[in-house]
Amino acid sequence: MGALGLCLVLLTAGAGDTAQAPGAAPPEEEVPAVPKPPAEERYTFNIGAKLESLVGTELQGSINQSQVTSNFVLEPGALFRERSGTGQVTLSYVPWLLYAPADPNQRLFFNRLLLDVQQALSRTTGLSLVWRFWLGDQSFSPVVNLGTAPGPGTGQPPGTTIPQVPQVATLPLLDTSVRLGYWVITSTQLRLDFDVGFQWAEGTTAAARLQLPLQRGPFLDAAGTWKLAGHDALIGKFRSGLLAYGPVYRPGGSNNENGSTVLLPHFNTGLSILGSELGLKWQHSLSANLSTELGGGLGVVWQSSSYDIPSLTDQDLLWLHRTPVPATTTAYPLLGASIRNQVPLIGQTLVISGTVALLPIVNQFSGTVIERLDVSAAAVWGVGRQWTFSASAGAAASQNPREVDVRAELRVVAQSTDHLVFAGGLRLAYLNYAIPGALNGTSWVIFISITGASGKLGSAAGASASQGGQGFLQ
Repeated sequence: MGALGLCLVLLTAGAGDTAQAPGAAPPEEEVPAVPKPPAEERYTFNIGAKLESLVGTELQGSINQSQVTSNFVLEPGALFRERSGTGQVTLSYVPWLLYAPADPNQRLFFNRLLLDVQQALSRTTGLSLVWRFWLGDQSFSPVVNLGTAPGPGTGQPPGTTIPQVPQVATLPLLDTSVRLGYWVITSTQLRLDFDVGFQWAEGTTAAARLQLPLQRGPFLDAAGTWKLAGHDALIGKFRSGLLAYGPVYRPGGSNNENGSTVLLPHFNTGLSILGSELGLKWQHSLSANLSTELGGGLGVVWQSSSYDIPSLTDQDLLWLHRTPVPATTTAYPLLGASIRNQVPLIGQTLVISGTVALLPIVNQFSGTVIERLDVSAAAVWGVGRQWTFSASAGAAASQNPREVDVRAELRVVAQSTDHLVFAGGLRLAYLNYAIPGALNGTSWVIFISITGASGKLGSAAGASASQGGQGFLQ
């Protein structure tokens, strides 16, 4: 998912969420022959929709930050899947629409398209292709809970819960990436994964590119999963990627690419960021219900720019001359740990998890690299097949520039049938960025939602359908 590779997959939120291609067996087993599904199951077409009503602060249409207003979010969706004896192709389209009664002219529309192809070449090898395309008006309100920020792996590394945010509440943007993967199981103990891809993201208007500049580049991932005796596994990961930027606008008071404070607004041109990381993660199962992960590594980032030039929007700055920006190379530590416990209960399920991570990330809005501390915790309690109660919280903080981002959610999910899910709850958020922006401060929202689909829904349908662009459709 990530292009630049400045964040370890070893820092994922769940202790056992090692990415594997659909249809592939765990690393300790050979891939069994996949039986051909019956003819009536080869093709799947699923349609559905989620409608969510929100009342709170920091929503579209509010005049000021503390004003209480309401929003309505609609997420219709369609999914087509074709299965064969050795693979499958999935195509989904889940647009996102927001309506603000307080300001009917502020309707938001966000397209999300996902293509996922998985193909086993033999019992021990396979290919995957994933293409994601996002286009439209994305909301960055921390309580709307739209999903990941633009540029997964830059603004939102895999496994972290808190994305970066711009200094505006919404942005018209284009964000797309494509990834081609190859996996091979060399023995009952070792599996190797290789991925290459390309990403492209930018604001779709001149004003939006002042917040989200053009950024594009290739990336490469390689991972090895070695199953040890007992309940242990070692996962080694190498990632590398290049991001080439268009002109990056740096307002007065912001931070430039080396972390120093900008006194006068200007454009930075020719910015390129080359990042590589090498890490190792140890997975250990203490019992059938309790598992842990511990990992670490090193990330190295090289940054280069051509020139700083004055902003043409401020005539007082025209006296500035173009100045070259020296290249810099910086090493960052990568550390992470997580725990997951499934508490044994009769007729109920309770899963508790927590993570902590120290890692560098790229802020895709400013083109800067920062070292950030992420902490998250979650508890999910299922009562029978109909009720699910969940609580989650996450916090992220960095020192240079100073950024604090805290978010929490309480949710109750009721599933009346396999095709209908109701949900409601409360979201809280606190943002404190060095540059005051539209989203700084405390915000809250109370929400209720209803989700229906022609196919079978799980209780997770009560969560945001925004994640990954596929959401509730299975």
